[in-house]
Amino acid sequence: MKQKILLNLLYFIFPLVSLCFSDFPDPKLIDKEFEMDVFMEYFLPEWNFQYLFSENGLRITAGSLNIKHLNLNEELKLRTLLINNKLWARFYHKRIETIDNKDFLNEIEFEYSPLNDLYLSFLGTPEFKKYEIDIGWAVRYAKDEGNGLKLSYILTDFDNNYAFHNDSTVLGFKKFYKNVPKKWRLEIKRDINVLKSYVFVEYNTKTVYDYEDLTDVTQNYDVENKNYRIDTNINTKIYSDWKLGFDLNLRKNNDKKDFVSISSSLNENFSSVEKKYILRPYFEKSILENLTIFSGFSFIKHIYDITYPNNIINSYNYDKDNMGGFTLFYLNLPQKSLIEFGYLHDNIDWDKNGVNGNSKENRLKFGYEYKFNEKSSIKFITGWDLDRQDWGKFAFFDGGHVQFQAIF
Repeated sequence: MKQKILLNLLYFIFPLVSLCFSDFPDPKLIDKEFEMDVFMEYFLPEWNFQYLFSENGLRITAGSLNIKHLNLNEELKLRTLLINNKLWARFYHKRIETIDNKDFLNEIEFEYSPLNDLYLSFLGTPEFKKYEIDIGWAVRYAKDEGNGLKLSYILTDFDNNYAFHNDSTVLGFKKFYKNVPKKWRLEIKRDINVLKSYVFVEYNTKTVYDYEDLTDVTQNYDVENKNYRIDTNINTKIYSDWKLGFDLNLRKNNDKKDFVSISSSLNENFSSVEKKYILRPYFEKSILENLTIFSGFSFIKHIYDITYPNNIINSYNYDKDNMGGFTLFYLNLPQKSLIEFGYLHDNIDWDKNGVNGNSKENRLKFGYEYKFNEKSSIKFITGWDLDRQDWGKFAFFDGGHVQFQAIF
């Protein structure tokens, strides 16, 4: 009962708190400590796979980035049986609010099983604005929730020209799509005794549309965008007390915006390409009865090029390489609690328009986790910066982070 009350409390409080930090600076001019701040909220492989392979779960992470900014990451998924062994309903909720990424998704799916281990789905996104609704179909072959393959095909903004093809609209603008944007998803899960793996691929085809403001023609513009992302998590047990694994995340965005009318708005025309790659190999080993070491490396590449053809002075090329390492220890205590402590290091090389630099970040990490049971926990995290430039200032204190996860 107490766990359900806390779960509901966290789920409703975090969206309200996030209103305080929804405005971020230019996402490509982020603080050098950003990647280390994000890693402070990293879920251990055991907890991460537990959520990925579950039918019903909730996890929320919130914390500070660079002292000045906060972030929020919340995910909820539910699956309920409607007709015995034939029809199920699923609900997905995902919200990310951080400096370099914003994402929001509510998705409903109805899943029908005509044969054992085979599932056919119809899915969609409920929206107040009809023109933002997505619909799609999916096929899944799976022995259980942790072992299977799923392919989804989605029509993005399905009714995308609703109420925008004539001047009678009261919304003040017309928005006409020149194509039907589509989204492909591939999800692969594998959970056996010595291997846990999860692969997620999402590809959004090119979206092209015209926007016409019915009151100010200088605000009319054309838009093109396309993007993809790949998330991979692999964890394998090679001996009874040794685990090896890696995380791989790839993301690419292409965007273009051109104002049609000749006006001061021409300065806002732009085209941009963003690429970000993260590789994180690691190992995990029990070294004492109640003590575990978790250690590895991080390799991060972030490239962002933006061009303003009518205002070249504001164009820039941004390239950042972040190579780091981490060693963390987890000490299990009585009464379902755990203490985390360890060391993080990042070496950052960056270049913006030919001006380059280097910085090194060193930090101690501390955390306390309380387990409600084997599938639910809450964790409080903070850190202590060791760099000389932070001495004598409040900046040495990393701030705070909270993680909550429940599988039910």
